[in-house]
Amino acid sequence: MNFHDLLAALLSVLLASTGTTTQTDDPRPPWVVTIKPAPEKPTTKPTPTKPTTTKPAKPQTKKPATRKPAVRKPAPRKPAVRKPAPRKPAAKKPVPQKPAQKPVLPAGSKPADVLNLANWKVTLPIGEDEKPTEIKQPALDGFAQNPYFVVQGNGVRFRSPVDGVTTGGSSYPRSELREMTDGGRTNAAWSATEGTHTMVVDTAITHLPNDKPHVVAAQIHGDNDVTVFRLEGSKLYLTDGDEPHYKLITSNYRLGQRFQAKFVVNGGEVKAYYNGTQVGTLEADFDGGYFKAGAYTQANCEKSSPCDASNYGEAVIYNVTVKHS
Repeated sequence: MNFHDLLAALLSVLLASTGTTTQTDDPRPPWVVTIKPAPEKPTTKPTPTKPTTTKPAKPQTKKPATRKPAVRKPAPRKPAVRKPAPRKPAAKKPVPQKPAQKPVLPAGSKPADVLNLANWKVTLPIGEDEKPTEIKQPALDGFAQNPYFVVQGNGVRFRSPVDGVTTGGSSYPRSELREMTDGGRTNAAWSATEGTHTMVVDTAITHLPNDKPHVVAAQIHGDNDVTVFRLEGSKLYLTDGDEPHYKLITSNYRLGQRFQAKFVVNGGEVKAYYNGTQVGTLEADFDGGYFKAGAYTQANCEKSSPCDASNYGEAVIYNVTVKHS
């Protein structure tokens, strides 16, 4: 029995149990079951789609964007520039005004044409041994002696060689003015304790002797040496009696450098000034005082060579004044 036969037998059994007889003209054996296809259900009509009504979109009202206020950063502040407090100018020492330059005198001019020599005499490094030549008024007004006492430019040159004649009280030569009174007829002699006595000398030391390069340009003399302006090389000193280095005024003096030396004697004191600045005060108790100015060379043939006129000390005086009160 094949599969179809088995299937037909099973179907007959099922039908018999229900009492249903199936008639058919189908010539096929009764066990062959014809399976009818199930009737097709009517196709469901598609539900008509309602047209979609598209509502117009409402225009969106854009709110204007709220602008945040710009935050301005503060501009960086420049640091305040502090103006320095004005400095008070340092008190300057008064600079002495140099006297007006005198015009160069014509050839043939005499020292008295440059300096007021009414109360002076000049001592020169010439003459007899220990008796140097001295010229007093009135001869001094028309006197000159080359190269020791002559006009040079707008000043008067004083030159003293190491081999010059000396006075009896000194071993050194000089070309130097000595203070007088009474129109040049009498030696001056005043007291350090009475009155006020002043000398101002505008001068320049222009040459020094060899080996011992020392020259005195201005001094006070009394019973003994009182004080002088003394140049040693480039060092200018104020002396006190026999102390040659009492006060160093400058260590950088240059030959030809013009300066003002001043002495004021009053009340038993001597005050010394250099270019208007006080450089020393000395006690003084003497009589017979007088001023001197010129070139007093502090060398001689024993201490300097050559021993001739080419070796000398020299100064030029542009003005000299003396006052007593």
